[in-house]
Amino acid sequence: MSGPLLKIAHLSKRFDGIVALSNVSLSVHPCEVVGLIGPNGAGKTTLFNAIFGFIRPESGEILFRDQNLVGKRPSQVARLGIARTFQDVRLIHHLTVLENVLLCFQDQPGERLAPLFFQQKWTRTVETANREKAMALLADVELTGHADECAEVLSYGQQKLLSIACCLAGHAELLLLDEPVAGVAPQMLERILGVIHALSHDGKTIIIIEHNMDVIMQTCGRIVFMAAGEKVAEGPPDAVRNDPRVVAAYLE
Repeated sequence: MSGPLLKIAHLSKRFDGIVALSNVSLSVHPCEVVGLIGPNGAGKTTLFNAIFGFIRPESGEILFRDQNLVGKRPSQVARLGIARTFQDVRLIHHLTVLENVLLCFQDQPGERLAPLFFQQKWTRTVETANREKAMALLADVELTGHADECAEVLSYGQQKLLSIACCLAGHAELLLLDEPVAGVAPQMLERILGVIHALSHDGKTIIIIEHNMDVIMQTCGRIVFMAAGEKVAEGPPDAVRNDPRVVAAYLE
């Protein structure tokens, strides 16, 4: 598409009188990797929550492929092609790595009773295909050797990779990654960044919240800086990093 994949216009939200988002506008084009930075309480995660339908803004609009997301449930947003990760990894820890990915495929036969009884051959075909796709996704994040292990035995960095694989199982076009490398070991950090780079080369559009400026600088083509619920600066990494407002508010 020639225009923005995601367009946010004049978005505002308050919680008990406290400004979380104030007149925020932002456009993201297909295949972009955009970094979202700012101090704690800047409104970054609130913006993700608004995009994904966890909260409803008081004003403004959120357009994905020109369709307004405001008022849609998270399940509806996911079906449109958006997925997100969380600061705290949200997996079903007692299920295997493979099972966590399989749960994220949409429109599975097991979601309805009728196919289980009257379309058993088709059900088995779909389940086999989904298993093959899930294993391919685990290969993309270098977790095939852990497919049959419980998710809880993975390292924190591996759990972050698994959460990305789960996003991809939903055929998302836009990925919202909330601190994907926070708290991981250095070697896992490089693996996660490698996966993110590969996804961008494969045509995924990505918005990353991250406090690690080195990661943002080497990963993102554009950076948006937020503070106190407002978009303060936006532009190429070097320009934003050297912006006096950013230096004063965050980087000194």
